Amino acid sequence: MKNKNRILIRGTLPPPNYGPSTLFKILLESQFVYSNEIVFLNIKFFSYEILKKRSIIKFFMFIKYIIIYSVLIIKNKPLYILYSISFNKKPFLKDFIFIVIGRLFRCKIVQFEMGQYLKELYDSSSLIYKRLILWVLNNIAAIIVMGEKTKLVYSELFNNNHIFVVPHSVADTSRIIMNSYKRRKKHTIQVLYFSLLSESKGLWTALHAIPKVILHDPKIHFVFAGPIESQIILDQMKQFIKINKLDKNTKYIGYIGDELERAKCFRNSDIFIFPTHRDAFGLVILHAMAEGLPVIASIEGNITEVINDKENGFLISKGDVDQLVKYIILLANNSVLRIKIGKTNRAKYLAEYTTAHFGERMINVFNHIKNMG
Repeated sequence: MKNKNRILIRGTLPPPNYGPSTLFKILLESQFVYSNEIVFLNIKFFSYEILKKRSIIKFFMFIKYIIIYSVLIIKNKPLYILYSISFNKKPFLKDFIFIVIGRLFRCKIVQFEMGQYLKELYDSSSLIYKRLILWVLNNIAAIIVMGEKTKLVYSELFNNNHIFVVPHSVADTSRIIMNSYKRRKKHTIQVLYFSLLSESKGLWTALHAIPKVILHDPKIHFVFAGPIESQIILDQMKQFIKINKLDKNTKYIGYIGDELERAKCFRNSDIFIFPTHRDAFGLVILHAMAEGLPVIASIEGNITEVINDKENGFLISKGDVDQLVKYIILLANNSVLRIKIGKTNRAKYLAEYTTAHFGERMINVFNHIKNMG
């Protein structure tokens, strides 16, 4: 035990299932936990029911977590704190306070980054905010990012030698056996959108593609799964479907938090689309790859490091409806191509994005950080 790193992880676990909570769950299930002394602080500020809402309840939750966090540091004396910082203005202030407390106790802060918007926040901030951001960066021992593009963004403000790339991961759902599960009859092609239903995730790009796709082939159906950003978005979506008479070809099945139901949703589909406008990685792409689906995704964030255009999927420009339509029709009309790309995706997932790969990479990174002194 004396040779292991003592690490306090400040994170969040499901529910709900979204990028950070899923990734922390995978980290705790990996070999990383057995190679280090881990204390985990599960912080729950977020739920889809209170998405982006502020309340007095959140304030008291913040105070509670500050106290618990401080007690855990005093009790366990961790050498490192693994912390995911938000680079949105108001959440950043909360994270700033956590970082200050960690440094007061002489802990080394390792930023576990799940976005790519540090430079964007810095450039758009006031002088005071810029000084806070620079203070945080000057008090971080290392940053773990999810891809080379994110590394480039951070290297403008942080020592490049202390930035480490660890691609994200999802659990292999092939282990889930569904004895009573019946696959959908293959007289139609099902296109799946599985993400937060919001403008930033390309919802309208996907919706505007539907009339053009079904005009070409009415046997192509679309399924939308995931939480809705707001009631306004849901109403607008329903109105769009009604006006364009897309009811027979379009279904919204809601937020799916259960792993078994998620696997059913992917296995019932033939094509996965992720036309996001703002994203750093897109864990849902890995879910599709693990299930052997061909992927159509936007050129955004580190997605181009996961999807090689025309090899294990197709890349489109953000907001390009016609490109999305083109590749949906191409894959829908060519079962050989769908199967080939799906198999390539499955192989790439197994070779690069399993939980075992993720855990091993995190172990190696902390060994590097330890050797830096």
